[in-house]
Amino acid sequence: MTLFDFPSHTWLPYAGQRHAHGGGRRPEGASVTVFCGLIVISRTYDLGDPELLWPECDVCRVEAGRCADLRARAERAWRETLPAYGDRPPCRKGYGR
Repeated sequence: MTLFDFPSHTWLPYAGQRHAHGGGRRPEGASVTVFCGLIVISRTYDLGDPELLWPECDVCRVEAGRCADLRARAERAWRETLPAYGDRPPCRKGYGR
């Protein structure tokens, strides 16, 4: 299992609320099913657009949080498997104990 098995999420303003879908940004005009089940047309927004300040959909907020938690847990597990500087090499033929 790798970190990429748990993709991030992306927020998309629609109908007065911000909704989230799994994965990265989609192409302009693509249909996207957000976590709450709505089908939304993907758009690109500038950082100053007021739509980015809309409140979050409750269902999408919970699912986006769960997605972020899974990704953080996978990243933590991945980092714990990396050897630190000064660690003994794995026990293999040729390495003494």
